[in-house]
This record gives sequence, C-alpha cells and structure tokens, in this order.
Amino acid sequence: MNYEQGLATLKPLAEGTNWYQDFTFYETRLRENLDQERSFGSNEQIHASRAQIVDQLNRLILDRLRISFNDLCMGIIPGLQTTTAPTPNNAERTSESKSKIQKSNIPSPASSPIDVGIVIALREEFAVFYKEIKDRCKPLQDAETGRFYYLFEHTSAKANYKYQCVATFAGDMGSIKAGLLTQRLISQWKPRTLIMLGIAAALSKDVRIGDVVIASQIDAYLENSKVVPSTDGEGYVFMYSGEVYRSSSDLLHAVRNFEFVHGEIFQDWQARCTSELRQAAASESLEKMILRKLLRNQVQMVDGHVASGPTVVASQAFTDWLRTRDRRYLALEMEAGGLMAAVYEEVDPKRTLVLRGISDYGDERKGELDEMGEGVFRRYAMHNAIQLLWRFFDAGILPYVRSTGALTTLVSGPITSISRNPTAMTEEEEMGTSVAQIGSSTVAHESPRTSAFIGYSHKDKRYLDELNAHLAHYVRKGTVDVWDDTKIPPGAKWRQEIEKATRSAKVAVLLISADFLASDFIVLNELPPLLAAARQEGAVILSVILRPCAFKDTDLAQFQAINVPSDPLSAMTRGKRDAVWAKVSELVREALKTSN
Repeated sequence: MNYEQGLATLKPLAEGTNWYQDFTFYETRLRENLDQERSFGSNEQIHASRAQIVDQLNRLILDRLRISFNDLCMGIIPGLQTTTAPTPNNAERTSESKSKIQKSNIPSPASSPIDVGIVIALREEFAVFYKEIKDRCKPLQDAETGRFYYLFEHTSAKANYKYQCVATFAGDMGSIKAGLLTQRLISQWKPRTLIMLGIAAALSKDVRIGDVVIASQIDAYLENSKVVPSTDGEGYVFMYSGEVYRSSSDLLHAVRNFEFVHGEIFQDWQARCTSELRQAAASESLEKMILRKLLRNQVQMVDGHVASGPTVVASQAFTDWLRTRDRRYLALEMEAGGLMAAVYEEVDPKRTLVLRGISDYGDERKGELDEMGEGVFRRYAMHNAIQLLWRFFDAGILPYVRSTGALTTLVSGPITSISRNPTAMTEEEEMGTSVAQIGSSTVAHESPRTSAFIGYSHKDKRYLDELNAHLAHYVRKGTVDVWDDTKIPPGAKWRQEIEKATRSAKVAVLLISADFLASDFIVLNELPPLLAAARQEGAVILSVILRPCAFKDTDLAQFQAINVPSDPLSAMTRGKRDAVWAKVSELVREALKTSN
C-alpha cells in the first residue's frame, strides 16, 4: 500500500478545514513509523503501530470525504479528478488488498461494538477459559496475521446486562508478545475495556493459592535497567529502573467495593471456587495445605501491586531482591507490563483491569506445587480468575453499551444508565464553561483554575511515571488535582479534553526535551493557552529539563526552570531525580493551595 501517495492526496483536501491539525498529527506519526521501518527493517511491532495510525486516519476522513485513507493509498478516488492514472503496480496492490479483505471474516468494529477485550497469555490458561465459552463463541480469523479471535456474548445471571466480548491468547509467555497482541486487538476491535486474565506467583504472605489479585499497579521492573561495575571492581551491579503503570481508577473503585455493594454475588464466587477445589483434589491433601497456610478455606480477592518481568522465578533469594524495589508486591507474572505499555501508547487509552489467580509461589515451592495433581492448582487459579470476571459482569461493574448506545457506569453501587441527547449540549457545556441565566441574557463563567496540567512527549513517558509517583501522596489526600493525557476516558473527544485541562490549570508542569519541542501539537495547541494564562491570570509554569535541547531559545525560557539546561534529568542518578520530583511536587502543592 502506497502510504506516501495517500498522504500526498489527502493533504490538499485537508488544508483549510477544521480537522487539518488532526490530519497533521497523524501524518507526522505515520511518517515516523515509515522512517522506522526504513531504518530498522520491518517487524510486527511497527506493523501493529502503523495499523493503529491508519485506522485513525480512516476514521478521521471517512465521514467527511466518504472515502477511506486506504482507498487514497491505493489510488481510488471516486468523485475526484486525478492527474495520473493508477500504475499497474497500484492496480496489483488494489487487487491484492481486495483479496485480503474478502478472505478476512472479521466484522467492522463500528458495526460490532465490543465492550470487553480479553487477553490471555498461555494456551493452558486459554484452555480453561475456552471450556466456559465454547458453546457460545464464534472463532474468527485475522487474514493478515492468521491469529484467531473468539467473539461471544455474556449475559448476566439475572439478564440485566449483556456484554459483547472478544478474547484471544498469545500462546507464549512474555511482555513483548502480550504487547503486540494487545495492539492488534485494540486496532481490530476497539474494545471499551481491556481485561488480562491469567495466573501468577505469590510474592506476599497476604495472598495464597487460589486467591485472585487485581493489579492496581503493574511494575515492569526490568525496563530501562542498567548494568554498572561493582564498587570492588570484581564484577557488576544490576541497577533497575522499571516502568510503572496504573490500572483504571474507576474500575478499581468498583472492584474494591464489590464485596460490600454486591455481597451475594461475591459470596457466590467464593462458594463456586471452594466447590471446584473440593472436586479437583483430595480432601487430605487440601487440609495439609491449609495447615501449611498455602490455601484458605475461602478464597479472597485482593488488590495491590504486581511485578511484571521476563523471568520465571523459583528462588527465594530473587524474590527477596525483588521486594527491595517494592515491599508491597503481591504477585509476579510476565505479561501485564506489555499489555499496559500497549494501552498507554494509545491516543485514546482503554480502561484496563488485570486479574491474576495465584497458582504457586515465587520460590522453591513452585516446583513442588506444579507437580501436584499435574497442574491442578494452575487450573484452579485460572478458574477462580475467570469466575470472578463473570461475577463482575453479573454485577454490571464494567462499562457496556446498550442497544440504544447509552453508556452505563457505576454510580455509588447500582448501575445507572447515563444517556444524553447530544443535540441538547450547548457549546459552552462542550467547551467546559458553566452558564448562568440572568433574565433573558446568558452570562458565561470560565471554569476556575484549580488543577495541575502535565505536558510531555509520549517518548518521555518514563519521566511522567516518576513524577506521578511523587504526586500520588498528595493526590490520595485530595490536596492536589493532577491531569495528564492518560486521564482521557475512552470514547471522549481527546482534543476537547486537553483544551478543558489547559483551561482549568493553575500550574503547568512541562517535561522538556527535544521531542517535546519538536511536537507541533504541543507547541501549537498546548503551550499558547498555558502561556497566556501565565501572563494574564498568574498561572505557574514549571519547566523540568529532561534531556539536552534548545530550551533557552524558546518562549518558555522566560520562566525559571526547575533545573538548569546544562544539568538535565537524563544525566542524573535516580536519587537526584527523586529530589527534583519531590521539589516539583511541593511547588505544585503550594501553587494549588493558593487556589483553593
């Protein structure tokens, strides 16, 4: 497919329109993707990323021009005059593309809205899941990759809620496979919520075999690691940095209250898990394991931190070393980091939830438990995670779309349908202002500036995560309200969400790098309103220099930066970076204190 031809054809059609800036944003991303392929060669990750960008371009122009970007790339321009006819090669590609489309039996996501996408890593895990859906699922094959998706509908126990779901599995362990699989699933199906189901090893005494851990935070603990010489010069020291991802807060709130708001459903889950265990293993063996505190009489659902990495662990020494990074780790697994990385790369991130059944321990007991009953506890752990997901469906705590298109969300316990006539929304409401009626006149009041806005390039996301870790304490206390683009909810108009955030920002924390300054969207859309607010309303600008760049030659240089450009964060140790982030967090707190 000739993407250069498609961009060249689309650009003059987009110029002068109100969506031209959207086009230039996706054009830049696509050209970067093509440059990567030319520089480093073709691979599945580049293809998956390109599929997402092309899909965004298709959606951008389909309703406006009644033609897809794919058509433009193949020289198909109905209703428009062209100066050159398609070349034979283009004709061949067009024929080949049509052939591929005919082979693919995957329906259009627009015509088949998916509420929940389910990602599973291993075949043995999927085998347990498949037993639950085999009588109600439809296997569909992706003609481009050969991968299968399993489409099914899940109706709650009382028939209150119907979820359209799609599930798939990687077949191998590891975050890279999981990340690429997630990218492809998002691109193909556009699920509103992503669920990762699987098993994990316990790292804490707070969880036992059969318990299900809901990951509130996933730490890809070996990301961005470094090996340096040891102090004695005889060997090396492994310095880990990690990449931390957080699950969707609205889903976590619903999960944490599940036991209390939906007590009967929760107890039914516990009873079903107990029954399954009694059938799977001998009572004498189970009693011994309960006495050894490896099992409970009743399984529990626990939320907390999960370590995600490329290593199968069966060593107490390794788990002890791992817990020096985060003493709050509950479980260890290998794929959730990849899923979360794929989600965080999305312009419109999906709601995410990771459910892991505890099948063994990350120490020498792992081998013993794996051998018992030929994997009975692995199947039991997966069973419990699946059954908990079904109970979440029964309770209606996951968002779904009714046939009328109304989005449902959890509101203090019961599910309440929120449906709004889009034609009734005023321009003032859409742009985030409040409107008061005074007699026959309308007075618009700008929203007060009460929050902190974090601006950054997606290529610098590791620094965003470090900053958010320092701000988390103040956020939890309700002292500060912090916004970055990972807070944009699924289905929202992302440009308007960013505009609202800049309008409500009392303080802007800008993570400056060459990539930040190179971003047309940041320079043309995010910075102007923030700089205007600083001049006219006293908003605070806090610039943090991440990497060497041309900061001194920008308008931002008029504001004192947190660190001098000659001492960027990229040259600092983790301890020094923490000191900088602690200072930024205190300044944000002080700035917002004056606005409250």
